[in-house]
Amino acid sequence: MSYPSTARKLVKSAQDVRFSDYATWMSRRNDSNFMRSAGNRNELGVFSFGYFSLDKQRKVTRQQAKRSNLTNQHKLLRKNLGKKLFALSLLLANACDAQPKQNQSTAAQTECEFSFKEIKTCTYNTSAYDIKVSIESEIVAEDEKTIIKIITNVNDVEQILPVSADTSILDGDLGYISFADINFDKVLDLALTTSSGTPNLYLDYWIYDVKQKKYISVGNYPKFTINENKKTLSATIKSNAETYQNIEWHWNNNKLEKK
Repeated sequence: MSYPSTARKLVKSAQDVRFSDYATWMSRRNDSNFMRSAGNRNELGVFSFGYFSLDKQRKVTRQQAKRSNLTNQHKLLRKNLGKKLFALSLLLANACDAQPKQNQSTAAQTECEFSFKEIKTCTYNTSAYDIKVSIESEIVAEDEKTIIKIITNVNDVEQILPVSADTSILDGDLGYISFADINFDKVLDLALTTSSGTPNLYLDYWIYDVKQKKYISVGNYPKFTINENKKTLSATIKSNAETYQNIEWHWNNNKLEKK
């Protein structure tokens, strides 16, 4: 396809005008008389090439551009993170409010800790009972004490309870006295840890007989999980590194029997 020679001349003339204007600008951009003659500088705008702006001579380095971009990103991240944290706090608060205060299938337990260095009298008070339990021990080594017996006082009625043989506590170990209703008669019973630092935790258990106003020994058992709904006691015993045994008991005339 051919074009009229006049059209080619017009195109060439237009290009010459543009390149001529640009060349004049580049050669005289620092000439103050030229700038004044151009009128208001704001009307000329700003020519930008890469990171340089002509006319206003504004220079922006790569570091500044990068830093400015990162700052804007950080502001946006902080803003979004703040919104997410606020939403998460609301979610956790609602979840906590929705949870029951106590698991209805498992009985509540109250414990008093004791150690080799500190064995204090444990007290527990209810509307019907004022209970105090103290531990009598004997030092058998520099870092070991043997627990000989515990002394209970329920509503000013004192009772001495023997514990399992060879029950001791070492320096650094923790034991505890537990108050929990293990026979489901709405009266708190008593337990004392007899082992520590072993895979299976064992305790001496006593139930409180309201008519006789005294504790009756149940025996030495692994730590019970108390299920009020099923009226059962259970425990998981570690036989070896890979084997666990689940045991469940129920009450029969104040005696525990395996199910």
